[in-house]
Amino acid sequence: MLTEAGMAGVPVGSSTPVWVVPGAVAAPDGSAVFVARAVPAADGGGHEVVSVDPATGALSDQGVRVDDADGGVEVAAVAPGGDRVVAVVAGGGSTVLLDLDVTARSVRRAVRFEGSLEPEAYSTDGDVVYAARMFEEHYNVHGLDLRTGEQWPTLGRDKSKPPEDMVGGVVHAALSPDGRGLATLYRDDVSSGHTAFVHLLSLETGTTVCIDLHEPFGTGERWMDVIEWRSPTEVVVGHAGGDPDVSMSATFDPVAIWEGEILEHYDAEVRTDAEAPRAPAGVSDVPGFVRFVAIAP
Repeated sequence: MLTEAGMAGVPVGSSTPVWVVPGAVAAPDGSAVFVARAVPAADGGGHEVVSVDPATGALSDQGVRVDDADGGVEVAAVAPGGDRVVAVVAGGGSTVLLDLDVTARSVRRAVRFEGSLEPEAYSTDGDVVYAARMFEEHYNVHGLDLRTGEQWPTLGRDKSKPPEDMVGGVVHAALSPDGRGLATLYRDDVSSGHTAFVHLLSLETGTTVCIDLHEPFGTGERWMDVIEWRSPTEVVVGHAGGDPDVSMSATFDPVAIWEGEILEHYDAEVRTDAEAPRAPAGVSDVPGFVRFVAIAP
């Protein structure tokens, strides 16, 4: 899980990290974890991106060497399966994305894009990276073409509405069973009466939709909210109350959204649900908890 001290390996049911690696990032399917580390001057200096053993936190002996002449390097996103990694070099009002081939231990591309960017995921074909472009008080999601260097804000399904200015922080993300969609739960601490939302992103087409959520979602402790992609046609957000009998779930069908009528706003079906998704036991007591990432066995 992610803590204020860094990515941590915490067994289910425990609140004690087995390991903590600052700056590490996990793949959305929990298949791999990577981090950038400094290379000793005796070995040429600079940085390399290496895998992290999810059981022990041990760093791999071999990684991908990167050119960080313009500044430090940070891992930003990992592709499902762990064969590709996006690392970033920020500075000067722009962000350089390093597209790394882990298997070949090489840098496929280094491309400079405008603005301060926080990459989130690869497209299904691996040619585009979707990232949050950060502004002073908001952000919106951009598509970044690694082949051409083109950059554009993702639009809604009608391809005509301007990009939505988003505010809030990530709570939890879920990858669809087929790997073609990413549903990310955000907590909104700014907008009145609008405490949370789900950002639904097609990793095939780059189209986006926001599903609005309201109290109790996005309130209380961060571990209280969890999102789960249960099937191709069902995404469920759970909010854990102090009493399981008052836990809530918010459910929507992503297929129906993509194939149905285009709406101005999208809402989930909310109900009291004692079986709503919950964070693993022990999560609430992990020091500095930010959000959890389920690591595949």
